[in-house]
Amino acid sequence: PRENYDIIEYMSTNNMISDFNIENFNIDLIPIDIDLFSLEKENIIKEIFIDNNLSSVSDLANAVVKLETCFGKIQHKYIKGDLAQTFCDTVEEKEKENDLKGLDDEILGMIVLDRSADFITLMTTNYTCEGLIDENIGINLGKIKVKESMITEGLAPKSNAINKLKPQEDKKMVTYGLTTDINPLYCSFRCMHYTDALKFIKATREYYQNLFKNKNSASMSMNELKNVTDELHHFMGNVKQDLIKNENLINFVMEPLLDKEHMRFIQKEQTLLSGIIPEDLHSYYDEILCEQKDLNSLIKLMIIESLTQNGIQGYQKLKRI
Repeated sequence: PRENYDIIEYMSTNNMISDFNIENFNIDLIPIDIDLFSLEKENIIKEIFIDNNLSSVSDLANAVVKLETCFGKIQHKYIKGDLAQTFCDTVEEKEKENDLKGLDDEILGMIVLDRSADFITLMTTNYTCEGLIDENIGINLGKIKVKESMITEGLAPKSNAINKLKPQEDKKMVTYGLTTDINPLYCSFRCMHYTDALKFIKATREYYQNLFKNKNSASMSMNELKNVTDELHHFMGNVKQDLIKNENLINFVMEPLLDKEHMRFIQKEQTLLSGIIPEDLHSYYDEILCEQKDLNSLIKLMIIESLTQNGIQGYQKLKRI
């Protein structure tokens, strides 16, 4: 899938796309290196909870059975929610259809969470690195597209600093990989809170700095010196640039979280999550609606109010606005 994505991108750039027919194949789950990616279905929540269309549940059950066929049966299945129960029942039926009885129980367990059991978490602010990158940039098959200047700032010498680039050069878009084989450093902190990720990068940089300081220690044996030299060579060849690029990426996606307006939003969100309605909540709604700014975040906040307070107070007034 990664190579296909690159080929399609190349053909689009070079006006070759019209010469080919591109079709979608139901490949369900894609193992890429040691990571397992699921292909997102954009309208899955609408299909299930509004249209009452459960075909996606069957698709996911097929994907899990294919996974078991490749890697062994799942020993224990833990579920939460009625839809999760329907899904597990479907998996068991398909296991019988595909005669998986003889397979060993290689996978210890699977946890299935029905989204209807918790819609609130879906609407809250995301602070993990991968979540922020996906929300602010968008991850497509383990890759993102960003301005080249955004990730390369700090890599060039002072004479070639990014702020001296011509405007057209600053707009150049590049593809940046996030999978384990391409960017192993990122995969070490992808699920961390963004502050912890920055601490991890700082600690990694300090580790190599200390190695460099101590490499000429008189107490070090020849074998230890060789190991240290190899590590420093690996750092200069790979890790040094990866540290800068990943740090730039985190700083970019965390920047909106530090805005004063966002801090106001967080205050309202946290108050609602504690079960209390902020006094000026609907005045805040009026302000955002009138100024037409950050409407997606506003809708999430309104959904949190609806879920925690059994509906939105003054909803008809908000509709008129």
